[in-house]
Amino acid sequence: MLKVFEGLQVDFSPFFSEPANLPFLVAGIVSAVVWAIHIFIGGPKVARPLLEAKLGNTVKYTQYYCWHLVTIVLFVMASAFVYSAFRASDLGWVMTLLGGAFALWGLLSPPFVKQSYLNLPQGWLFVPVTAFGLWGLFV
Repeated sequence: MLKVFEGLQVDFSPFFSEPANLPFLVAGIVSAVVWAIHIFIGGPKVARPLLEAKLGNTVKYTQYYCWHLVTIVLFVMASAFVYSAFRASDLGWVMTLLGGAFALWGLLSPPFVKQSYLNLPQGWLFVPVTAFGLWGLFV
């Protein structure tokens, strides 16, 4: 029950359980930042040049479709972590597992394709998401 001001109380219990799982909340906020980076930095630096590249339409638009799938998954990840911060849910561990897989793939793949982490830093973005998610599993 949240007391807004004298005599007025708002009951959020149908929506949120108390207390909140703070590490899941932080994982959700960090995931939302990753989503914003993907859109506002990655869009101009990756998606736009991809569309301008001289590739076959099937390759080009399949990659562009995958770009949007990632956009959706990142939004869902942020939303699921925030939801899990306030409601007991299996979504928290599922998103932690997904973030861990993204981090692992993102950290292992640059050396395999002989690229530096300066060129492919995406895996590092999921390390704090995964760390806060793991912490949230034990709160």
